[in-house]
Amino acid sequence: MILQPTYSFSFCCLFIAVAVGLTAAFGAAVADYIPAVSSTVGAGQMLLIAGSGWVLEMLLGTNASDTQRRYFALLSETMVVGVCILIPFCMIQLLAGPVWLGWPIISVLLSSTTMTYLHYAGIQQIGLSPRLTLRWFFSLQSTALAWICFFYLL
Repeated sequence: MILQPTYSFSFCCLFIAVAVGLTAAFGAAVADYIPAVSSTVGAGQMLLIAGSGWVLEMLLGTNASDTQRRYFALLSETMVVGVCILIPFCMIQLLAGPVWLGWPIISVLLSSTTMTYLHYAGIQQIGLSPRLTLRWFFSLQSTALAWICFFYLL
C-alpha cells in the first residue's frame, strides 16, 4: 500500500498547515531568482500559485461521504509529501544563495511527478475514477498558470 488516506480531520489540517508553511518557504527561496520580488512577496505569490488549485480541488472533491473524506485525506497527504520534496532546494538556497535556476525547476518537476503518482495510486485504493487525477492535475496547473500570467505577464 502506498498511502493510508484514513487520517482524522485534525491530522489532515496539520498536513495542510505544514504544506502551507513549506510552500511559503519555497516561494521566498524562489524570489531570489526574480528581480524586484522580495522574499515576503515571493512567499505570498507562491501560496496563490501553488495553493489555489488545491483549494479548488478540495471544494470540488469533498463532501460528507466516507469516500470523499478519504479523498480529502489523500489530498492533504499528497500535498505535504509534494512540498517536502522542495525542502532540499530551500536548504541549498538558504546556505548558498541563488546558484542555478535549474534547481527550483527540477524540484517542482520532481514534486509534481511524485504527487501525480501518489494521487493516482491513492484514488485507486479509495475506489474513485482514475479520471479524477486528470481533474486534480488540471486544477493545479491551470490555476498556477493563471496566477503566473497575472503576476508576471500582465
